[in-house]
Amino acid sequence: ILYLEMDFDGLVGALGGSLKVDDDALGEHPRFSQYKNATKASQQQARRRTEALERQKSARDDKMDRLRKIVEMEDEEESISSEEARRLYDGALMTSEWLIDIPEELTQSWISVMVPTGKRALVIANRGETKVYNKGGRLLRSLDSRLPGGQRGGQGRAKGHSCMLDCIVNLERQQFFVLDVIQWNDMTFYESPFDLRRFYLNSRMEENMQLSHSHPKSRATFHALPSCVATTDAIATMMSTSVDLPVDGLLFYHPEVLYTPGQSPLVGWLKPWMLPEILNVPIPEKFTSGAPSSALKFIEQFNAENNFSSQIKKNQMIE
Repeated sequence: ILYLEMDFDGLVGALGGSLKVDDDALGEHPRFSQYKNATKASQQQARRRTEALERQKSARDDKMDRLRKIVEMEDEEESISSEEARRLYDGALMTSEWLIDIPEELTQSWISVMVPTGKRALVIANRGETKVYNKGGRLLRSLDSRLPGGQRGGQGRAKGHSCMLDCIVNLERQQFFVLDVIQWNDMTFYESPFDLRRFYLNSRMEENMQLSHSHPKSRATFHALPSCVATTDAIATMMSTSVDLPVDGLLFYHPEVLYTPGQSPLVGWLKPWMLPEILNVPIPEKFTSGAPSSALKFIEQFNAENNFSSQIKKNQMIE
């Protein structure tokens, strides 16, 4: 459950004005070299990260064609069945891997985004309706929203008014926290790098302040999430900022990653309590109280219990 009575715009503004890149951010933490070089898993992840960047530069990915098909179908006047939608949207979201390897350029260019507790969802607004799909492509809810194309009446059904977002959602409260933008009106962003997508998304959210407020015709609210360049000082400041936001973890995006359906080595994930151990980031005690003793052992156990694969062999997770 999300507890939401907060000033997101004030928080994002305060963070944006105070966070600076620290070239010496990681220092000489006693476990830093362990996480950087100790395991075969980290070496494999680093190699696949490089290969993923090269594929983006050299060829159009089949996964990009899939997103293009989604956008084209949503722009058509014909409605698609729930079964067609499930096949089309199953696995359409870009997902992360555990941040096992620490990229050399992490503190210079990677972007960290605070992620609240909630359900991951693909939100599509067009033809006067806003639909919310889960990661498996199942339709969770249809509702009115103030997103472009998402509300009945006015310009809601007008061609060219549409929106496609990657969100964390609390459906009971109809509260949406926007991680990424795939389409906004007639502009598509799945072939744009993450830093550009992030800049555009924050700009649209600032220009459309009404999105964060409920309306008699729409309870749905949309909020930007705190983010920063992934330096020790910046992340520590973000984590210690007083905000009524139950934090599930942090996503780490390579600035050049395109929006690619499925798991990407260019997007990393850590739980809050892992930050001191893996990145030498000091955080409030509330995040470490009762935490497991080893991040890597926790990751291995989590993968086994949830049948989760990071595209890395489980026997390589720990030496």
